[in-house]
Amino acid sequence: MNRRKALKLTTLTGTVIFTGFSSTLTSCTESNELTWKPVILNENQIEIIEHIANHIIPETETPGAKDVGVSRFIDLILQDVYTEDEKSKFLSGIDNFDKNCIKAHNKSFTSLDFDQKNSYFLSVKESSFFTEIRNLSLDCYFHSEQGIKQNYNYLPVPGKFIGCDNMPENGKVWRGGDI
Repeated sequence: MNRRKALKLTTLTGTVIFTGFSSTLTSCTESNELTWKPVILNENQIEIIEHIANHIIPETETPGAKDVGVSRFIDLILQDVYTEDEKSKFLSGIDNFDKNCIKAHNKSFTSLDFDQKNSYFLSVKESSFFTEIRNLSLDCYFHSEQGIKQNYNYLPVPGKFIGCDNMPENGKVWRGGDI
């Protein structure tokens, strides 16, 4: 073995060992909490969105909307997809949603109990903001890894295409392999 090959081998071995060692140290210090810095939304708006989304998709035997990070998804959508006009309409919609709730129930939406949230939802279900937040919440949930794996028969390997098929008895449609 010549000197050049020995140096390459030593460098490569050292890099692999250091990479594995550093990832072990990092994994020991990381917490399981979701930590992210919102770009568009403020803390109050995030809390309102999480309460709305979690009321639409509550945590049961499957994770709820808050568990899959609906507010983070919506913040990214606002940042990357919405125009400035759409952002301002959405943000004013959140604020008006809570202001109207305070007028109707004398407290913020986040402070309402389950039945009060239901009655408030019924009173605003035709509003464009409620339709938008509901659709965004559902999109986020059913595009998340947990939403897909818990609610669909998920097969990540591509399979054959079946254009027309009957609904399975368990009520779950295939996502991943048989699309």
